[in-house]
Amino acid sequence: MHMLAGMMIRMKQLSALVLGSLTMALASTFAGHAQSTPRMADEVVQVSLIPGWRQSEDLHITALRIVLAPGWKTYWRAPGDSGIPTQLSWRGSQNVAAAQIQWPRPEIFHSFGMRSIGYRGEVVLPIMIRTKNPGDISAEAKITLGVCQEICMPLSFRLSADLPRAVTRTNTDISAALKARPLTAKEAGVTGTSCSIAPRDRGLDLSVAMTIPRLPGRDEVAVIETGDSSVWVSEPRLRRSGNTVVADAQLIPQDQAFAFSRSDIRVTLLTSETAVEIQGCSGG
Repeated sequence: MHMLAGMMIRMKQLSALVLGSLTMALASTFAGHAQSTPRMADEVVQVSLIPGWRQSEDLHITALRIVLAPGWKTYWRAPGDSGIPTQLSWRGSQNVAAAQIQWPRPEIFHSFGMRSIGYRGEVVLPIMIRTKNPGDISAEAKITLGVCQEICMPLSFRLSADLPRAVTRTNTDISAALKARPLTAKEAGVTGTSCSIAPRDRGLDLSVAMTIPRLPGRDEVAVIETGDSSVWVSEPRLRRSGNTVVADAQLIPQDQAFAFSRSDIRVTLLTSETAVEIQGCSGG
């Protein structure tokens, strides 16, 4: 339990969830040590809510703080082929109309020949909560996330917090995390984005061409999201010539037929120093 800005944050439950995507060996390990799993989880990750402040009558800014033990990492909204996405549910909350995580720039990790995307050390994930009315918020949050080192542990936390409308003083940790969000296309000087698609077995080949100046930092990579979690997107191949960057990827849906919308395509360009998010593309 933590006292933050005069409000008690109550951790109600901590449990490890064994997902079907884990190996049988890891599942057997979890099953054989069910009593020790919560203690192990508590040693590698601490999760809490930062109450934040009321920005306007219908907007409260709060945040999820995740503190990881040395050598452990957790994941971004698009975690890569070997990661587990962090997700929040606000079911049971009072005066919450909608909530959205504002993701800071993540890191790229490589292990066992696979790429994953996420965070290590300590990360603050700002959350914009839209209220139903100008009153206080009674927040009930369920957080599911994965933490990995040599093994991966999918975990679930339940947190509760009272978020009064009267608190208007900003929080420096949340403000810093908001500043660490990727640049918009306009901020990064993007002057054009186009998509071309071609059918392939069970899916599509997608090529996204972007006109954008060279970004500061090294190891430029791309992440492509379609807005449909049931569509698998391969790790894009990136090629740059001057101010033109092209990202090529394969889209494979779980079902044979799926709807493709260019406006839903989101490309994030990442380097060691910065990130840019580009939403939507025209026909190419």
